[in-house]
Amino acid sequence: MMGLSLVLIASLGLTEIILRRFDVLHVIYNQMLKQKKRKLLFFNSLEITDNHTVTSACIMVTRLTVILCVCYLWQFCVIESYSMTNSGFPEKYCAETDYSCYQTELKWTSFIRADDMIPINCTSGESAFTPVSKNIVVSCFRLFNQNAPNWIQNLAISNALALLMSRVFEVLVWVCVESLIWMIMLSLFAILLLVAVILTGVSGTFTAFVNSWLGFIAVAICPFFIYMIREVAIEIRRLKREETARIQERTRKEFKLIGKKFLAPTDDITISKHKSSSLQSAVSEDGGNLRQRTK
Repeated sequence: MMGLSLVLIASLGLTEIILRRFDVLHVIYNQMLKQKKRKLLFFNSLEITDNHTVTSACIMVTRLTVILCVCYLWQFCVIESYSMTNSGFPEKYCAETDYSCYQTELKWTSFIRADDMIPINCTSGESAFTPVSKNIVVSCFRLFNQNAPNWIQNLAISNALALLMSRVFEVLVWVCVESLIWMIMLSLFAILLLVAVILTGVSGTFTAFVNSWLGFIAVAICPFFIYMIREVAIEIRRLKREETARIQERTRKEFKLIGKKFLAPTDDITISKHKSSSLQSAVSEDGGNLRQRTK
């Protein structure tokens, strides 16, 4: 676990350097984010260049993706590990000669202290297996023989996993922006999943359906992943409301100016009519005076 922790810290540190020094978000989420003239656009409609809520959520999802991919490579390229609670003798894993199995009393310190792990003698069989307590955790490990084909295969799978995470993030953000009901349903699912993880962890039945470190990381990431989707969706919905209000205000002002332009010629015609009538009256008066003088 110490080796995995160091690899995770190094991977996250490298990820932070790349994200801070280079504009790569529009490359990672190339369907949702577009960069045009040094401006970051959300689905080619809203500018989010200075919106730290959206960019921070995208960076957090990138961190979660890196953690999941590193754990996948560790599980299938370095050390393969499985854990079970109250499962008795690990016959399935002891049948394979390259596994080493241990039993530990089920308590919180068992996940921190390696001294509490007692080796299980797989060669003696189930008859010689004696649990150390009523509630135990059985863990089995094996080291992989390092070879290039295995690394290439799992690197390709981890790359596909990263692409899947980014595409799911983009699709769910779009769905939650367009539908408030879907956003509420997704939030409820995250809450139920978190409650289920806590309850199964307290009751000691968590490893009944999650028996590997990779499975634990995948389940633990889900609530945070959904929370980031919710944050982005809420922010984009707010920006769309503000954009709609600005468009309506601009349209109202434009219609007001157009109305003034249409009313202006009417006033000129009225003024010209008044001028022509006064001119006609003046001409008629001058004609009458001229006739009187002629007589």
